[in-house]
Amino acid sequence: MRLSYCCVRSVAEALAPYARVDKRTGRVCVDAQTGRCEWWTDDEDKDKQEQRTPPPVWCGGDASCPTVYTAEPSQTTVESANDGKTAAYHMHLYLQTIDWRPTGIAQLFVQKWLIAYFSKQELYGYRIPNHQSSVSRPLLPGFRTAIDDVDLSVRMCGLRFLNPFGLASAPPTTSAAMIRRAFRAGWAFAVTKTFGLDKDLVTNVSPRIVGLGGHGVGGGSAASGIGPGTIGAGDPDVARSAFLNIELISEKTAAYWLRSIRELKRDFPKHILIASIMCAYIESDWTLLAKLACDAGADALELNLSCPHGMGESGMGLACGQDPVLVENISRWVKRAAVRHPSDGGAPIAVPVFTKITPNVTDVVAIARAAVRLGGADGVTAVNTVSALGPLDVTNNGGRPWPGVGKTTADTPRTTYGGMSGTAVRPMGLRAVSALSRALGPDVAAGGDGGPPVQIMATGGVDSAASTLQYLYCGAKVVQVCSAVQNQDFTVVQDYITGLKALLYMNGMGGDKRREKQSCPTPALVKDSIDLSDDYDIISTTVSIADQKGSKPMFGPYLRNKRREQASGAAADMANMIQGTKTNGVGQTPELVITVSEPEEINDELVPAPAETPVEMVVGRSLKSVGTYKSLDNRAQVVALVNEDSCINCGKCYMACNDSGYQAISMDPKSHIVHVQPDSCTGCTLCLTVCPIAGCISMVEKTVPHVVNRGLGRRQQVSTYACPNDGGYIDQQRFSDEQKDYGSPAVATQ
Repeated sequence: MRLSYCCVRSVAEALAPYARVDKRTGRVCVDAQTGRCEWWTDDEDKDKQEQRTPPPVWCGGDASCPTVYTAEPSQTTVESANDGKTAAYHMHLYLQTIDWRPTGIAQLFVQKWLIAYFSKQELYGYRIPNHQSSVSRPLLPGFRTAIDDVDLSVRMCGLRFLNPFGLASAPPTTSAAMIRRAFRAGWAFAVTKTFGLDKDLVTNVSPRIVGLGGHGVGGGSAASGIGPGTIGAGDPDVARSAFLNIELISEKTAAYWLRSIRELKRDFPKHILIASIMCAYIESDWTLLAKLACDAGADALELNLSCPHGMGESGMGLACGQDPVLVENISRWVKRAAVRHPSDGGAPIAVPVFTKITPNVTDVVAIARAAVRLGGADGVTAVNTVSALGPLDVTNNGGRPWPGVGKTTADTPRTTYGGMSGTAVRPMGLRAVSALSRALGPDVAAGGDGGPPVQIMATGGVDSAASTLQYLYCGAKVVQVCSAVQNQDFTVVQDYITGLKALLYMNGMGGDKRREKQSCPTPALVKDSIDLSDDYDIISTTVSIADQKGSKPMFGPYLRNKRREQASGAAADMANMIQGTKTNGVGQTPELVITVSEPEEINDELVPAPAETPVEMVVGRSLKSVGTYKSLDNRAQVVALVNEDSCINCGKCYMACNDSGYQAISMDPKSHIVHVQPDSCTGCTLCLTVCPIAGCISMVEKTVPHVVNRGLGRRQQVSTYACPNDGGYIDQQRFSDEQKDYGSPAVATQ
């Protein structure tokens, strides 16, 4: 850490009996690679001291000085922090490789003879002669909390998943080696790249993948004419991890995948491996491929009936998945053949079958019902990629597409409709999963068919623990990921695991009392104290105009005046506190101080273990909140409320409401203060959406009559909970007269 000179001197004096202190700098001499202090004999004459075995003492930051002449002491906070991390790491290595049985760990720092004891028995490489370490190799320490104990396992169709995160049938599962690395990284399951029979082998074109966000379009070589650098049509606001591809199914043979399935299940018996298969509408082909995959050891089958490009032209993929009759028949064929025969001659084992449905249909429920209720499939995967067209060149080359296939010297390369994936399709995926859960479920009152809940593997825009929990709330039990991995690597799953554990823990692990204890109010975001006075040249008359209106913006002289008022108020509060009276400000009554008792502690040992895992407990939690438009209550009207302390007077809400909304926000042309007119605000939430400051705009219950402009000068009062009425029409002339009598509408600010 960064220390003052006095602190550095104090540290050096404290370590002087056991460490060498550099006479020139006054710092403790340490090893440049480990941060471990050098140790010298206790001879009074420092020049006669001899170097001894380094002590179990480490030092870093300003107080340390590397003994290597080429190494420089820490000069910045970053370097000091790095020294501390280095020292902590080597301290842990030391603690893991010594024998603590002769003495206790606490005695290391309180007894000098213990230091001497270790100095005789341990070597510089953190090894003790004739001592067998308790670990084969040093391990980094783990910081464990109750969040780490949250169980992410989930059961579905007789299978137990270690966690709900898996790889979709996509480029991340192109080979067995990639799936192997994914399992080691922490993924609980993987769906193989879709494969078929040898007669249906494919060869991919190139290029075939394009990024739709800022990370994709804009790169490449414009000089060569190859790559998105020649497009000039990328929109970074489309999505940060959205892709479009025209890649086909696996180019590898079925024999390769069957052997890979056997090897992966042998090496990772606790992980779930799902075989993705595809054939034309031929019963014998589906039956043969399903039997081969099951006998190879696949835990489940996924029927790819939804590939939106290429394969449909061969009578496969989307060509089958858009017809409920074909989906029903294929699901029935495969389910009948999806049986694994154990090698020991035991009873046959039914293998679950999931039908991967497409979003490129009018009604996904009809497709899923044909697969599950009529065809007998165990579940569905929702949804595959959305059919889309990649960007086109808008600068030159006559609308050259990307990805464009063909020689650059020839005519304009050609492209085709591909599949869009990533965060751009997440709303479609959430819509499909929630619709399937509601329609194919036991709750008849909510629109279900009265049957058992449909088992769903969700895919489409999963890039965080939060997006995963959204899919779980909509009824899915596990999620499949592709684009997020393409945008980074397999290690993202560790972030997802940690994040989901934290979200589940905060959302009710341990009961309502624990949730009440851990939930904290989120304060509104208030601007920092950066002085912008010099950046604005505003005359004093503008300040007085704004002051007369009772509101003050947050820039220029307005900001200076407001700070003076805040400083005066703080000084008054401090004076009152010294005198024994606490107030909320100048001229206000004393604040009533209320003592709140601590929440009751909960004994975790007395809480019975739930029959369901935490993941299973949240599945479908939001379905009761999703329904038809007619089920929405139009009496619960809200209005925008602006927090003056957070508003930066940027005017985005005013511009959006004026040109894309209902002209319910006005803005002072000089002070840039915005006013929301509750009579005109319809609660559309556009202003909140475009506001760059979190918490600056909130939606509150509308307490004035809700008047709807029906056009042609007719206005109708709509009954709300706050202002019930008969819903009669208001004459336009009378409404204008009322405005003149009562003045301008109230300002919705706080």
